[in-house]
Amino acid sequence: MDLLGGGDYFSIDDILASQEKVPCVMDLPLIRLGYLDPTAETEHVVRGSKLDFPIWLASALRNQRTPIVTVDMPKYYKDSYREILAADAKVVDLHKLGPYFYAVGCKFLEFQHSERADISRSLFECYLNRVLGVIDKAQHSYVADTSTFIRRLDMSERRVFAAGQQAAREMQVWNSLHGHILQSRRKRKRSETGQDDADDKRVKS
Repeated sequence: MDLLGGGDYFSIDDILASQEKVPCVMDLPLIRLGYLDPTAETEHVVRGSKLDFPIWLASALRNQRTPIVTVDMPKYYKDSYREILAADAKVVDLHKLGPYFYAVGCKFLEFQHSERADISRSLFECYLNRVLGVIDKAQHSYVADTSTFIRRLDMSERRVFAAGQQAAREMQVWNSLHGHILQSRRKRKRSETGQDDADDKRVKS
């Protein structure tokens, strides 16, 4: 399972992440496509116009022999937001920043932005700082209301949560079916080694 949605052709999450829009600046005019720009005063999109395109389209326009657009950094990956995540990523409502925050960030790295290394490090550290808390919550979700917590998670974190929750549920089932067998074996082993008699003597003394 690709937790960050890193380019699986058949992944619904990857398709949805590719639909997220990124800010672009036109390097070339778009003839008779002025309707794409609500601020356009002519029937054309002129050079230097700023438009938001889905990632898949921005990538296609950027990867031409003569690039048609320059892709700007989405605001949630800029330095000000990276500082917030670095301060305490665990308290950030990541879903509000983008339901596919990690996947979109990884896709943006493909545009070779000058701050690519800083963004990559921020994504890695953010995920690392949050994932253990996600797993811990999942392990105890059967005894506490986690609905508010889940709403704040990126979609990849929700998949981790669901996997942890399923693992905890299966462990509960296993314990209910086999736990008494282990307990019986421990008691028999203690009896065979004389541990129970030794414990009784210590209690009496």
